[in-house]
Amino acid sequence: MKPYTSQEQEFFGTSIAIAEDTNQILVGSEGATNYFVGNYETGFTVDQGSTTFFDSIKNSGSVYAYDYLENYETYAGDYVFGQQLIPTDLMPNVDFGKSVVANSGLVIVGAPNDSTNVPNG
Repeated sequence: MKPYTSQEQEFFGTSIAIAEDTNQILVGSEGATNYFVGNYETGFTVDQGSTTFFDSIKNSGSVYAYDYLENYETYAGDYVFGQQLIPTDLMPNVDFGKSVVANSGLVIVGAPNDSTNVPNG
């Protein structure tokens, strides 16, 4: 298993959760840099037709979800990349993905350096 996007200092595998109920493996990557269309200071939008990124948030972190394909002809019995989970507020250096837990279809992701919702944080 490898990260969907390979980056230096990504720390892929910092945390791992196995969600047996959804047949997924979730892999934390606290140092991942996330790219988007727009500007960090003024907000961003996702341009569905564009592959050009105008800004990035370094070390915001990600969690990669891999789905188990039991009956798919080409990848039967393998885990394949399903989706990338990123923080909704996209702040730098929050370490999103430092911890991850999955149970009953719910995923909880730790971001120990995100103090946006902490009083006096």
